[in-house]
Amino acid sequence: RGGADSVAAAARPFGQMPSSASELLPGEAAVYEALIAATHARAEELGEGYVWSIAPARSVCEMVRRAPASMEELRSVWGFGGKGLRAQRHGDFLLTALAPHLPSLRALHSAAGVAAGEAASQTSGPSSQPGAGAPPLVPLLVRLPCGASREEG
Repeated sequence: RGGADSVAAAARPFGQMPSSASELLPGEAAVYEALIAATHARAEELGEGYVWSIAPARSVCEMVRRAPASMEELRSVWGFGGKGLRAQRHGDFLLTALAPHLPSLRALHSAAGVAAGEAASQTSGPSSQPGAGAPPLVPLLVRLPCGASREEG
């Protein structure tokens, strides 16, 4: 494997936040698995019958992409905003579980062409400035001018 398959897999996630483990880079997938194991241990410790009440898979995927280091940053992760009840109950635990992985995630994101902090500022919606911070793998999708038509002539 690798080669074109790796490039294709990497092209989609940087256009938007990953929503499943299949959209993660290999280094992110290892951190995802570590966080999933931590949430399972926490659920068992708390007697939670439903492990995803701690952090849904989509949230864990986004955590490894955003690499939050603070509660404020964690609240930007899908499933941790709003009233912030999940962040209040499990945020410190998740930040502690993620902390040892932050240097490797930041190095991975840098190597993949994501500028420092850019992953944390990405949303699943369109950028306010077309092409701003576009990764080299998807420049045509991101750099279309506003109002451009798909039809020609």
